[in-house]
Amino acid sequence: MRRTLAALSLVLALGACASGGPLGPSGMPSSREAALNLQLANAALAGGSAEDAIQLYQTVQAEEPGSIPAMLGLAAAQTASGDPVAALASYQEAHRLAPDDRIVSLGLARKLLDLDRAGEAETLLRSLAGTAGTGPRDVTAWNMLGVALDRQGRHGEAQTVYRSGLALAPASIPLRNNLALSMALSGDPREAIEILQLLPPSPGIAKRVRHNLAVALLADGDEPAARELLAQDLAAAQLDAVMEQLRVLQPVQTAQAAP
Repeated sequence: MRRTLAALSLVLALGACASGGPLGPSGMPSSREAALNLQLANAALAGGSAEDAIQLYQTVQAEEPGSIPAMLGLAAAQTASGDPVAALASYQEAHRLAPDDRIVSLGLARKLLDLDRAGEAETLLRSLAGTAGTGPRDVTAWNMLGVALDRQGRHGEAQTVYRSGLALAPASIPLRNNLALSMALSGDPREAIEILQLLPPSPGIAKRVRHNLAVALLADGDEPAARELLAQDLAAAQLDAVMEQLRVLQPVQTAQAAP
């Protein structure tokens, strides 16, 4: 099961990526020094200095305990430094202090998905999707809820969720992308291929679309075409490993979806 989850994680897009140091409901810190340190922390994270950013975010927290921007930035920096468990703890503390903030909730749900805790992510995302509008964060909530269901092998439910999101945001490429992948995994690769081939070019998600199309082509029995697509992004050694993972993924995930 661990191998299939790893393979599924390679191709399940999570929509808009979390940015480093997003602002929460409290906005900028009230003190000038804390605000400056927050700006420095954000700059350090954006520049790839995650460890420096962690220290600066912690300084802001010491100056202004309960600062949501500092907690979110710290979580992003901890993720960048390779410490997802610490990042989860930061998101959980931010969520405890600001349970109604959508940025906080989406960040926590994303981290739960990263740690293969899809059931917990589902619970959180259902509450978000139930109050969703049509803004970018609302579309992301629908998309991530579908991903959480797909991660649990509940493809039919996931597809219903993706379609509900598309009813609100019919132009959403991430929703269409993941709907197609879910269909490919549940035994309908040809319709998945049609959806993916019709998606307009989008720089932020083009690679994910190619990877999902490769999964659909492989599910439809066209391994050479799938391999050719993946070769655009992967070195030879990586390509062989990913193809092997995807071969394992196909029958297992389809079997999970069967009645």
